[in-house]
Amino acid sequence: MAIHYPYECAEEKDLIQIPLAYCRNQRHFYCHRDTLPAFISLCDAAKIVDIHLVVISGFRDLAFQTELYEDAQRRHGVESASLWVAPSGHSEHHTGYALDLADKNHPETDDEPGFESTPAAAWLLANAPSHGFELSFPKDNLQGVGYEPWHWRFCGTPTARKRFHN
Repeated sequence: MAIHYPYECAEEKDLIQIPLAYCRNQRHFYCHRDTLPAFISLCDAAKIVDIHLVVISGFRDLAFQTELYEDAQRRHGVESASLWVAPSGHSEHHTGYALDLADKNHPETDDEPGFESTPAAAWLLANAPSHGFELSFPKDNLQGVGYEPWHWRFCGTPTARKRFHN
């Protein structure tokens, strides 16, 4: 059974829009203001080796998370929904520190386990920790959440780290 920890939503004053150049299809995404400089640094380092990262999801409020969870219940069933989507109030995305990342050159792997076979995924595993990011839900994680190679959380400040490692 998947266990999602509770998270409070970031305050509006702490959120910042991610520049559209870093977002899939020029969509508007937000993250915690402390996350953005580290994310841009991560992207800049990746570009040096021709890896192009894009955000496919950032901050989520309670209402949007409720919609996602209800959709997961319809698609996967009530019993299995929480393997893939956290219920409202229990998503790392509420904090503004979690980003779903993708390989700009492989949109077919967005939010899919196949993302792990992309150059971006391999690069993230090797390099994201040095930029303050960690994979939230690796294979066989202690929370029992489905493997999400695209879901990364920023833990590069004491405040961010405390949210996930208290």
